[in-house]
Amino acid sequence: MLERIENGSQKLNKNFSAFIGGGLIIATTLLVVVDITLRSLIGTPIQGVYEVCETCMVWIVYSGMAYALITGQHVKVVLLLNRLHPRLLPRFEAFDDLVGFVFSALLSYGGCSFFWNAWVKQTVPMAPVGVPLWIAAVLMSIGFILITVEFLIRFIRDLVKPS
Repeated sequence: MLERIENGSQKLNKNFSAFIGGGLIIATTLLVVVDITLRSLIGTPIQGVYEVCETCMVWIVYSGMAYALITGQHVKVVLLLNRLHPRLLPRFEAFDDLVGFVFSALLSYGGCSFFWNAWVKQTVPMAPVGVPLWIAAVLMSIGFILITVEFLIRFIRDLVKPS
């Protein structure tokens, strides 16, 4: 049962993160190229490209972090792991996942609070084109929630898997 939940969650998160993150990288690149081209040819940039690209970068970073965790590409202290006794390795991995879960859960809570405040106050940064701050905040929150769910699933898996 846990294995089905883990596989389904990882597949959904991995595909979602890769599709959205990759699509936004392409969209941001095209937007910047068009903006630079218009600035060079006509002398007038597209208004708001900088703000839109900043917002896209939030999701690119947080979806990339979730994707790296799901695919096992996140940073590990291999030097320490190689020196651990094989019996201690599963316990250390469970502790690592618990710490990651707690840390990402706190960041998810903070991100959701930040989103809610930006939504209620309709905060708009001082910029030529005001992209509402809540858009970046909700994207950041979704990214951290994906990471939190993955750490929780990994922690539960580490507790129930045979040593």
